[in-house]
Amino acid sequence: NDYDLKRFARVILRSNAYQSRLEARRMTAEQVVDSAFHTAGRSMATEMLTLDVEGAQAASRFLNFGYPQRAWEFTTLANERDRPSIALPAVQSVVDVLKSFGWRDSRPEPTSERRHDPDLTQPGSLANGTLGLWLTTLTDESQLTRELMLAASVEQTVDTLFLRFLTRHPTAEEKEQFVVLLSPGFQERVIPREDRGTPHEARRFRTVSWSNHLSPDANLIRMQQQEALRQGPAPTRYLTAEWRERAEDAIWSLLNSPEMILVP
Repeated sequence: NDYDLKRFARVILRSNAYQSRLEARRMTAEQVVDSAFHTAGRSMATEMLTLDVEGAQAASRFLNFGYPQRAWEFTTLANERDRPSIALPAVQSVVDVLKSFGWRDSRPEPTSERRHDPDLTQPGSLANGTLGLWLTTLTDESQLTRELMLAASVEQTVDTLFLRFLTRHPTAEEKEQFVVLLSPGFQERVIPREDRGTPHEARRFRTVSWSNHLSPDANLIRMQQQEALRQGPAPTRYLTAEWRERAEDAIWSLLNSPEMILVP
């Protein structure tokens, strides 16, 4: 076209290939977190959103937002004292992911401009963060664990994972790769009921609230809670360890796929 850029652009923009393409956008921070919990079949088991767990202080001084069930319910964790003893480790793990995807923890202004540019903290927060470990570990309570136990074939298992995380069926090449990964030990993956042992009891910690956050043990308790969170939840007793770890690898790869956070 003799380097006529407008004519060149017109050819592209009028083509069927260009006009049939849907413009994908990244999910909002809240959509990313809510989708991740939903697809993994997990609930938000965080601390209560308050620094006065006992409810001993006046409501005018300490707000209590309850236990969050959706990402939009989270609020700022900032406090003027910035003491480890009044941190909320589980809540912080969710907030870290929200903030990496542009969530604003302060909302006094009527219009809030968010950061939409991609950066390395976004994939890192899910791939290597505490929240990613929670969501990729198959536990007794996980809805996904039950679905994997009931799958009739490896192929059905792969379809289940792709439909849950990417809302589509796998391509032929993807299906072959995942079938190779999940086939070893598939038939023997479910542990017989009599061999499952007793349910795991979560470690209990003393309550830290505003009334006792200055005690010598308060910081130690919070650090112990943070370490327990980094180790992740107890894996399910229903699946053999070898096959469960293969399934968790598959879940991790889908959770961290770029498709997971894109919508048309």
